[in-house]
Parts: sequence; structure tokens; C-alpha cells
Amino acid sequence: MIIYPTGGGTGLVGMWKAFEELEQLGWLENTKRPRMVSVQAEGCAPVVKAFNKNSQFCDFWLNAQTIASGLRVPKSFADYLILRSLYESDGIAVAVSDEEITASQKSWQEQRVSLPPRRRGNARRA
Repeated sequence: MIIYPTGGGTGLVGMWKAFEELEQLGWLENTKRPRMVSVQAEGCAPVVKAFNKNSQFCDFWLNAQTIASGLRVPKSFADYLILRSLYESDGIAVAVSDEEITASQKSWQEQRVSLPPRRRGNARRA
């Protein structure tokens, strides 16, 4: 299972395509592909909405709002590819609240896992 925070979704699409290409090249001993999981913020979840309706395309998400600016993508150009990878992998799409995102960030920080800053002004220097 690969859990992917999905804004534009190109990373999820790229991983799914890479598994396909590696399989075609014969470079995988085990050709069972992982389930893909798309995670979006509740305030901007066009993939989740389309997935739950079994759609092939996403509708534009009006008034997108979330603290996770990278997930604030009201309409991905790759929507049909994202959804196809979810369907083909027997995956799922889930939405999480901003409160859950914040709690998760705090949990990771307590475990000393480095996360990217939420705002450009908060960038840490090495």
C-alpha cells in the first residue's frame, strides 16, 4: 500500500506508471502491485468526491480551503490518470480534516521526523 497526499497527483500517477514499466521490462520478481491510496484535505477533495461517485474525471472544487497548501488543487490536470490508478490498484481515496493534518504533523515532529515547512517563511536552514 502506498499512501500519497494528493494535490495535483502527478507523483501518484508517476509511481503507478513506474510499476507498469518495471513489470514490462521484467525487472520485478513479484508483479503484484501495491494498492494506491489518495489522501486529500476535506476542504479540497475533488479526487475523493469523484472516486466515491466512481467517476472517470473530477469536478472543479469550489472555494478550496485547507492549511495544506500543496493539497489545495481544485482540479488536477491528471485527474483521470489518478482515478484510473486508484481503480486499477483496488485503492481508495480519503479526505482528512485540517485538525487531523495538524495532529499528524505534531506526532511526526515528536518522533523527530523532518517535515517540510507549511509556509515559505518557516523554512529551516541546515
